[in-house]
Amino acid sequence: MTNLEGIRALFIGRTRFERLVIFLWVLGLSVIIVRLAVLKPGSRTLFPIYRDAGINWVEGVNLYPEEVKGPSYALYRYSPIVAASFAPFSILPSKVGDAIWRFINAGVLIFGMLYVLQSISRSPITRAVCFAMMAIMFPTALPHLSNGQCNALVIGLVLIAFGASSRQRWNLSAFCLTVATLLKLYPIAAALLLIAIHPRQLGLRFALAMALGAAAPFVLQNFDYVLHQYQLWAKYAVSEDRSKWGVESANVDFQMLVNVWIRPISQEAYRLIEVAVGGLMGLIVMGGRIRGVDPIRLCCLALGFASVWMTVFGPATESPTYLILMPCVAWGIISTRVEPVNWLAKGCFILAFGMLLGLQISGAYGPLFSALRLAAVQPMAGLIFTFGLMVQFFSQKRQTQPIFGTLETLPRLAA
Repeated sequence: MTNLEGIRALFIGRTRFERLVIFLWVLGLSVIIVRLAVLKPGSRTLFPIYRDAGINWVEGVNLYPEEVKGPSYALYRYSPIVAASFAPFSILPSKVGDAIWRFINAGVLIFGMLYVLQSISRSPITRAVCFAMMAIMFPTALPHLSNGQCNALVIGLVLIAFGASSRQRWNLSAFCLTVATLLKLYPIAAALLLIAIHPRQLGLRFALAMALGAAAPFVLQNFDYVLHQYQLWAKYAVSEDRSKWGVESANVDFQMLVNVWIRPISQEAYRLIEVAVGGLMGLIVMGGRIRGVDPIRLCCLALGFASVWMTVFGPATESPTYLILMPCVAWGIISTRVEPVNWLAKGCFILAFGMLLGLQISGAYGPLFSALRLAAVQPMAGLIFTFGLMVQFFSQKRQTQPIFGTLETLPRLAA
């Protein structure tokens, strides 16, 4: 099959809506790659930070500075095993590696979205549902894929993990949770919530996978070098306090929301809030398991909770981090076309999506984006979504019904 025939096969037999969605994604990713080819290496992308970490790993150079740096320093913030994973990129031309990195992120995100949709449905989902999800995600995902951050990869792995648990593929679920957690520590919230639903099946598997992931760098590099990198990484993780950086560089999370709209709170108080909220989410999920709530229904709730905690209550939330919340919000938007969704939950899902999309669109005009960001619109949207999620969970009478609706009733969505 020629390239032209392959492209034709992608479009033939599909509805106009489906062809439009495919065209937009292909066009968007193509524009990103063309921009990479035209701009100077390292322009408007974070990939050089990852690539340099891979080079430093190979050469045995410190991955982290000896002293904690300010917000203007392009710091590598990830674990040593992540740097080792980027070592193969060090032998590739910068632009080639950057392009591959974008495709990895986009591929894992798209696969994760479709995989979890298929996994939590009581019957095979239609193409209309898949393309509706991709259409809603497109305007919010593309800008994040453009800057080279790894949020798309993180949430894609989390989605695959939740989908795999619904299919009882425990090793795959534990593996994806481990990779996501080693990449950015806060996905451990997703792991713990899923373990609360399936403690025997996932608890030991996840613990062993994390232990192997943490020990792997010692096999790949000099022992003393790796130990020192872990020490530097731990020092940075414990000592960094972005609340002292000023509101322009501070985390876009619940602390910002409280600081802007109520009164400033200390970093210590916020850490207690983070732990308390995470604990409350865990108790709700465990309570549902004890009461015999359907595991798939609980999986939907846990995924929503995890997405909210990793963004609104996360330890290092920037504006692009809210891509992690978007699949669940998009899922909620699709479900508003399904009758069982509570009217108040529908309103919350739509409002949250509108706020997040509005801030994304405002990025075309810098001053408006800055104003909305500093008004803590994103964490506010996350709380609104959480309220809708809770309303939907507790208002449903059928304890075996997925929170976001019965997906097989959605073919009319894209008709």
